[in-house]
Amino acid sequence: MNKIHQNKIIIRHEDGEEKEYYILFTLSSSETKKDYLVYSDIKDNNKHERYVHADTYTIDDLGYHLEPIATDKEWDTIMSILCTVQLNESAGR
Repeated sequence: MNKIHQNKIIIRHEDGEEKEYYILFTLSSSETKKDYLVYSDIKDNNKHERYVHADTYTIDDLGYHLEPIATDKEWDTIMSILCTVQLNESAGR
């Protein structure tokens, strides 16, 4: 089960390994009726790049359940918001 602690999420992968990620933002869509979680690796790779991931999520008594994003339209929405967030951060807002 996936757990969230102070803007970080611990995701248990299919092989049983747990990995910690930073939560960049969450988004609820009235159009798709889904909630989205956008998150990034804690550590940079050797090229000083971070990978950004996004999934839909649901919450129940056992924790957070992540599912892959299903459509290109959903990805376009996530990428548009991510670009806006990055531009705002670059501008110092």
